[in-house]
Parts: sequence; C-alpha cells; structure tokens
Amino acid sequence: MTPYTRSTLPEAWLLKRILFAALLALGIVLYVLEGFFPPLVPVPGAKLGLSNILVLFTMLFLGYSAGISLAIARSILGSFIAGTLLAPGALLSLAGGLVSALVVAVSLKKLHPPLGLVGISILGAIAHNVTQLVVAYVLFVQISGLFYYLPFMLILGLISGLITGLIAVYLFERLGRELGLAYNSDVGAL
Repeated sequence: MTPYTRSTLPEAWLLKRILFAALLALGIVLYVLEGFFPPLVPVPGAKLGLSNILVLFTMLFLGYSAGISLAIARSILGSFIAGTLLAPGALLSLAGGLVSALVVAVSLKKLHPPLGLVGISILGAIAHNVTQLVVAYVLFVQISGLFYYLPFMLILGLISGLITGLIAVYLFERLGRELGLAYNSDVGAL
C-alpha cells in the first residue's frame, strides 16, 4: 500500500476526520461540563444530555459507525477527564450512550423520515435512561424497588430528548448550511 502524501491525500477523507475530532472534543467538553451542574430534578444522575446532539449530528453527516464511535469515545474520554473512569457512573454512561446510539442509528435507518429528528432524539434519550436503570440493577443494586424510578426516567427521557432534539434541528439547519454539509431539512419535524 502506497502511503499518502500531501498531494495524494483525499481532501474529503481528511475533512471528515477533522470534523470527527472537533465533534469528539466538543462532546467531551459538554459531557464534563454537564457533570459540574447540579441535577435538574432530584433523580440521581439526571442530566440533559447535550453531548448526544453531537452523536446525532455525527450520524447524519459522517455515518452511523462514526456516531457510535463518538458515543463510546466520548463516554470513556469524558469519564477519564472528569476523574470518574472507574466509578459506576462511567459504566452506566457508557452502556446508556452505546445503546442510545444504536437506537438512534436504527431509528434513522428504519423510522426516518416518518419520525423526525426530535422523535428520534426522544427515543435515544429514553433508551439511554432505561439502559442505565437496567445496568444499575444487574450490576450494582439488585433491588426491585429501583424500577420505581422507571416512570421518572421515561418522563425525563421524553423531556431531555425533546429539548436536545429541538436544539439539534436548529443547529443542523444552521451549521449544515454554513459548513456546506448535505442535510435534508424535511426530517426536522416531529
């Protein structure tokens, strides 16, 4: 295999890697910053999940595998930077982020366009919360009372998915145009 030189390096390949790196860095920053703020509601570990916007963005513009890779890398690197890599919350974050990214990828492939980006964001947020609850039960707290949190987690997933989905649609329409990325604005409806 011939190594790439500056004159033979495919520009699109390089731009995709640069965009991925920038999105990963921004995702890590959002992930770490969200950990500094107190929970919006009195449910342990409840966060808005702003970095999930970047996973959706990555899937739309760079592909499903790039979005799933971003979700995994963001959880691991974000936990490392926050100093929580070996804490139970890091595993819950990784599991929730991975399952959420998979649900979003399948939803984009199978349910999109009938279900818009806001609806897909809601599905991803709910999948994230339910996964965290199941993993917490299986690995850490084998108490059935833990599932009393389920209604709260579903409502929180609905609200956070709605908020992040609306932000995502706004950003996609603005940034996609500015960056010259192909984005179908018809998918923004719920």
